[in-house]
Formats: sequence, structure tokens, C-alpha cells
Amino acid sequence: MKSFIKDGLVFILLILLVNIVYLLLVATTDWDFKKRIEVLKFDNPKYELLVLGNSLAMDGIDTEYLSRQGLLSYNLALGGASVR
Repeated sequence: MKSFIKDGLVFILLILLVNIVYLLLVATTDWDFKKRIEVLKFDNPKYELLVLGNSLAMDGIDTEYLSRQGLLSYNLALGGASVR
């Protein structure tokens, strides 16, 4: 019985370790995840235009160009996002 419990705990710890490594990799490599973390750090954004939506808005609206033209904007759209 002790061996079963010990093996079970080792298995659970291994699964937890794999999940932690996976989440750290996602946090450092996934573009959408990095964008979401960046948005959470906004204290007092001075943007006049926030673009929200899915990949159509993400790819179709050039907020860098709009910002250069004097309309401070940020593209908050995420690929694969839905209305919900």
C-alpha cells in the first residue's frame, strides 16, 4: 500500500511539474497570451481608440499607422476570439 501511495504522489507531482513547464512556455511564447498580460498591466491608458474583436480586426486595422497619424490607438483584438 505504501508503494501505491508513493507512486501516486510521484505521478501527481510529475503531472504538476509538466503543467507548470507548459504554462511557463505558453506565457513566454504565445503572442495572444503576452498581449493579454500586457493589457492587464495598463494603469491609465491614454488611448483614444481601442480595437476589439477577432482576427479580422487584428489583421485589418493598422493601429500603428493610426498612432503615427495622431490618433493614439491600441489593437486589443485576438485571433480566434468570439463575441462571448
